[in-house]
Amino acid sequence: MEGLSPLLREHGVDFSFVHGGVGEVRGRPLGSVTIELRGGRAAVEAVEAGLAASGRRKAGVR
Repeated sequence: MEGLSPLLREHGVDFSFVHGGVGEVRGRPLGSVTIELRGGRAAVEAVEAGLAASGRRKAGVR
């Protein structure tokens, strides 16, 4: 997957950034973002599955 936008468009899901940041771990930059997904339950679950399949970590839901 090239990015988040195609996956969101495919399933008709909207999102908002809730929080983001970049820090350093063992001398290397590490970034994370928290997003809120909005859409029908099945569509949001499909986006979550797509993110997990792409190797992006899903730390928490709802």
